[in-house]
Amino acid sequence: IAGAGIIFSIIGTFFVRISENAGLSTAKVQSALNMGNWGSIILTAIASIGLVKYILPDNMELRGHAFTSNGVLGAIAVGLAVGALMSMITEYYTAMGKRPVLSIIRQSGTGHGTNVIGGLAVGMESTFVPIVVLAAGIYGSYWCAGLYGVAIAAAGMMATTAMQLAIDAFGPIADNAGGIAEMSELPPDVREKTDVLDA
Repeated sequence: IAGAGIIFSIIGTFFVRISENAGLSTAKVQSALNMGNWGSIILTAIASIGLVKYILPDNMELRGHAFTSNGVLGAIAVGLAVGALMSMITEYYTAMGKRPVLSIIRQSGTGHGTNVIGGLAVGMESTFVPIVVLAAGIYGSYWCAGLYGVAIAAAGMMATTAMQLAIDAFGPIADNAGGIAEMSELPPDVREKTDVLDA
């Protein structure tokens, strides 16, 4: 499953496309990156069906707990869903134009203290939903295939990590490119493009 996820994360990079004529905006860049992420998740899910049906028997028993290959597939689906939800939650709490970032920007207008307190509050709030999602994922995968289901769900969740890390690395790389563009005294529109990509 992890190997399939790596392969499909590489293939997912080919889904990340933006038309040069359409112009750059933060929403267009984010939706292009999301296409790569969703593409790798869907392809990994399809490959997992074939892998589980080929490798595992229909009925199994592990340490006195009986489960089926369909239960294992359910656990993989839970893991992939948790990974996808984590991406969506992260995007919500870090994207420009969404409530958390806008609230920090608004509180920054009144001084350093409110900036720090607002950022700390949003940071604490941003951990609640992922904890609930992880707890639900553990419960759901255990229900599907016991402790083996929890382990296999973790494999499913981490299968597309390569694509998600590529998306996470995109911002700092674009930020560095913006710094290079500014030090090289390139035209202002170059810096504008790198700022959009960074955001």
